Amino acid sequence: SNSDVLKFKLRKLSGLFSHWREYLALGTPSSLSYVGVSAISGCIVYQLQVWNAGTYETSVASYGIVNRLFTFGYMPLLGLTLAQQAIVGNNFGARNWERVVGSLKITLGISFIYCLILQVIFILYAGPLSSIFVENDAIVAETIRILPPLAALYMVFGPLLMFPSFFQSIGDAKRAGLLGLSKIYVFSVPLILFLPLAIGEIGIWYASPLTEVLGLMMTGYVIWRSRLFSKKAGENFLPLPAEGKS
Repeated sequence: SNSDVLKFKLRKLSGLFSHWREYLALGTPSSLSYVGVSAISGCIVYQLQVWNAGTYETSVASYGIVNRLFTFGYMPLLGLTLAQQAIVGNNFGARNWERVVGSLKITLGISFIYCLILQVIFILYAGPLSSIFVENDAIVAETIRILPPLAALYMVFGPLLMFPSFFQSIGDAKRAGLLGLSKIYVFSVPLILFLPLAIGEIGIWYASPLTEVLGLMMTGYVIWRSRLFSKKAGENFLPLPAEGKS
């Protein structure tokens, strides 16, 4: 009989594109942040050609080692942001604001301790770490020179990474984009390009801790404006209908 036949009904094609604007708004900051990592590396390599032309090969090799160390350090932080997004997103949807903020505080604490440990290791053991990759004394010496300034405020890097992820998980694309993208495109890239003009070649490397300082200031301002940790913050961040209302 006709009732036993499986039927397939194609919905209107317009339905396929519903909410795409919101999806793109939330996904764009993360995508552009990864593009920004490449932009930062490109700017540093360019500056090394300008300021370290005589020892370019050595400097680039050392920077490659530093990049690998930072990438290794970043992977657990990436896992932490993904876990945070899952927990925060579910509790935000359940209107459990205390657990939302509590989850953020936990990830901030874990990321700070983790990055502080890595910062100490990077600064105190730059030589032994670089020796894992190469046996060239010149490259090891250059890594010992550039790694400490690059890692000077690495303990701030992790916590600052948690805030854009947090705002993205609650659907606040504006704050996520502001915190995630301004640090790269407004602070880091310009500092790498122009700070050496003021203090010389060492400015290439001190652009990193200065970026963390400016990023911390920006994050503090956004948190203050949003009153994220205030008692009434849930009223600002939970724009859902009150229980019992449609």
